Amino acid sequence: MAIAADGSAALSLPDPTSVLRQDNQKDSGGGDKSAMRAEPKKTVDEPTSHSFESVEQLIENAGKLERLKKAVRQGWIKGDSKIIFKNLAEKYGVEIEQNAQGIQNFKLNDLTVHLTGSGDGIPTLRIKYLGHLFKIRII
Repeated sequence: MAIAADGSAALSLPDPTSVLRQDNQKDSGGGDKSAMRAEPKKTVDEPTSHSFESVEQLIENAGKLERLKKAVRQGWIKGDSKIIFKNLAEKYGVEIEQNAQGIQNFKLNDLTVHLTGSGDGIPTLRIKYLGHLFKIRII
């Protein structure tokens, strides 16, 4: 995060479409579309760090992103969801808020991150960044 001359905070994050372009390049080739409806990968081969420098780094470490309904991309990482979420909020210098349903979130400009539990109990980071939606499951 950079501080502008007028004292306001400016978020300097790379374009999220670069992650999407990389994913689309892996998916290109025509192949069988039924593979996109396959069961999600429930295991992660390599453990990841709890200290991600940015949301982009988190998304990049989530492996190949699966396409879900409503343009949502889903990936998986290994770690402690509460520590990852807290560390990201600290990196961006924002306060964590909690709504009436107990869902924690933080917002900064065009970035919103929610820490939720999915219907099957897997902690999930729901990320909205510049209009793109990501669901990062944490095991």
